[in-house]
Amino acid sequence: MADTPSSWVPGLTSFDTPFDIIPDIAWFEPPDIIAFRLARDMAAEEAARIMAFVREAVPRTGALFSVTDAAVHLPRVSISAAIEFNRQFNPRLIRAAAVVGADYRMRMLSETLIRAARLLKLEVAKSPVRYFDDHAAARAWFAELRTSPA
Repeated sequence: MADTPSSWVPGLTSFDTPFDIIPDIAWFEPPDIIAFRLARDMAAEEAARIMAFVREAVPRTGALFSVTDAAVHLPRVSISAAIEFNRQFNPRLIRAAAVVGADYRMRMLSETLIRAARLLKLEVAKSPVRYFDDHAAARAWFAELRTSPA
């Protein structure tokens, strides 16, 4: 992330420079990336704020790409936060998701959850998810997807 970004103010923040959505958890990187580094536990209110940001951002960006830095220790996301994400999720909002630095155990858990979501026909399972060793490779994948049809 660049220098300290400003904070998101709904309806007022420019999408031309990076800014925090939730300090220590989520920020925006122009032109269309929502990045996550869960440095602490996340509450349902924070999940709702992130989804509000996503709904505001998509008309400006067309769709968002999500990148999660899993190389840091990942604290738990509360069950209520996870439910809030799934309740508000729309696959037209998140074009693709990348996970950077996930170890084998995290990849297997994630893949199991994705398979379960697909079996249950949950909307969250419709967005592609890939795993990368570094951020450059994840952003290169996003660049490829930007030039291909949605």
